[in-house]
Amino acid sequence: MTTKFALPLIALLLLSCGSKGSDDHPIDPTGNGNDTEESASHFRLSSLKDNSNDHWKKWFGYYSDLNPNFALEDFSYQGKDSIEEMEGTIRAVYKSSFDDRLSKLLIYNPSRTKYIDFDSYDINFEEDSTFSLAGEQEIDLVDLKKKSIKRIGFRGNSQWVEDAFWLNDSFIVLLENNDENKPWITFIDLETGTQKHFEYRYAFPERSGYSVMRWAEAGLKSAY
Repeated sequence: MTTKFALPLIALLLLSCGSKGSDDHPIDPTGNGNDTEESASHFRLSSLKDNSNDHWKKWFGYYSDLNPNFALEDFSYQGKDSIEEMEGTIRAVYKSSFDDRLSKLLIYNPSRTKYIDFDSYDINFEEDSTFSLAGEQEIDLVDLKKKSIKRIGFRGNSQWVEDAFWLNDSFIVLLENNDENKPWITFIDLETGTQKHFEYRYAFPERSGYSVMRWAEAGLKSAY
């Protein structure tokens, strides 16, 4: 083979080898790997199918009872942003002013060194022990070792957290709904300080009653 033809052939072989490399990397299950942001995030979402956490099974089961076709495949990726962390305003369990009636609503990480509280903000108990909420949620991360309270999210009347759970000691999943009756799932990575959002494609015909059910199971009666 002459040099005239050999050089283009070598270049073509090198080009084909280089283009093949991108297929050799599997999607990173943390959603922070080599694949595109959206496909990696969908990998994280689909992994919830096999999750056995009680909070997750209860929340997903609630919507599956309302709609037997409720599926993770119908959640669409809404994007990624940073956590806007600031000092929280709630009363933590290590403070004497903490109301023990809220204990069953706290969601602890696996090592029980931290917990999430999205119910305490502006909660008001009446004389008959019913309670009402201000219509806004402060999502707080309480660190029991550091005795610190950090606000890692905030929700208004248009969207609210219904439940949550931990995938590990630094990864939180928020289970939500909004004023369009569309469930949401938010993944919060405390190590990177980022969060990723998914919205269900279809609206349910009525407002969710999941939160009222959750409060009732904790022995609390809402004024709604």
